[in-house]
Amino acid sequence: LAGLVPQGLDELVAILTHKGQNADGGHYVAWVQHKGDQWVCFDDQKVTECRCVPLSSLLAPAGVVW
Repeated sequence: LAGLVPQGLDELVAILTHKGQNADGGHYVAWVQHKGDQWVCFDDQKVTECRCVPLSSLLAPAGVVW
């Protein structure tokens, strides 16, 4: 089946970030992979294309950052 990720490997397609001191207050922002290395930022009513360093260039060789 073309396009499938090999068994045992994961593919990052979204990131949820929180800005604030605790979970009861603050603000959430979602980063979602749109096409290839193109990411889109959802910040309330504002939706923008991420035009920064490709996320893949920040990942460790194993594909995971801790």
